[in-house]
Amino acid sequence: MLNQSNLQAKRNMLQLSKELTTGVTSDVGATLRNDFAQQMSWEHRIGSSQIREKTLSEALTNIQVKQSVLGAIGDSVLALSNDIDLTLGSGTSIAMDAVAANAKDVFNQVVSRLNVQSGGKSLFSGARNDKQAIASVQDILTSVKSALGSTATVSDIIDEVQSWMDDPVSGFSSHGYLGGNEDAAAIRVGANRLIDESTRADDPALRATVQNLILASLSADQDLALSVSNRAALLKVAADGLRSAEGQIIGLRTSVGYVEAEVTKGKVAAGAEIATAELLRADTLGIDEYEVASKLQQAELQLEKIYTLTARSARMSLLEYLR
Repeated sequence: MLNQSNLQAKRNMLQLSKELTTGVTSDVGATLRNDFAQQMSWEHRIGSSQIREKTLSEALTNIQVKQSVLGAIGDSVLALSNDIDLTLGSGTSIAMDAVAANAKDVFNQVVSRLNVQSGGKSLFSGARNDKQAIASVQDILTSVKSALGSTATVSDIIDEVQSWMDDPVSGFSSHGYLGGNEDAAAIRVGANRLIDESTRADDPALRATVQNLILASLSADQDLALSVSNRAALLKVAADGLRSAEGQIIGLRTSVGYVEAEVTKGKVAAGAEIATAELLRADTLGIDEYEVASKLQQAELQLEKIYTLTARSARMSLLEYLR
């Protein structure tokens, strides 16, 4: 009899402790009069909203990384174009060597940034996010120089680089951009709304950036053996092109910023849906914490009494045995 009472007291304590911890009644069936459709609706809303909130949180992180990358690229190419203009003011070969070397460094930084990954996925590769977005600077320049051949004049170099950028077979699309030609999947920002964030490394603004970094890098190429005046002319074209590309990047960042704002709204809405459903569940299945705490205290006192009676009974049995 005492064992049964002991077991029941423990069960009561566990049940009351669980209710006090979760804030929800353990006897859901009785509270809902065995009509569980309402509970299923809450759980479905909470579950689906939690999934959407998590997905949007990941998408928001990726978008913010892309915004940071685009901002860094825009700043670096604008600074480079200004440096080129200052260098051309001096007109010395040594100064042009230095700025051309700087251009190649910036080119490497741009490529590294466009190959950024988040969660193991390449962000600027479109649907082909398991691959890097863009080839190395060395590979790009090697491909471009093979297309130049014996080209010597500045206008010919500019035209050939433009042709390489436009060539879908042996130019930028195959030897420069390595990502997919299809955009990444759209982002679901609401139950019935999708939004695209499809910025890839072959976006026109980024293509223009790469094209003019190629020109600036080629200005100091030994194989081309350009005169000082031709080098200056090539650097001038590159500087003007980079400044124009920076303006395009600002426009691109504005577009990405719009998507960022919409994803943020979607995430906030998903969080609000979770909170609303959880509040409705709590209002229906919630407990009176003071009442449950009082019952738990009574259950503890009852269990202590049972332990005391059990101990006394055990001692009495031992004395009877010894007699």
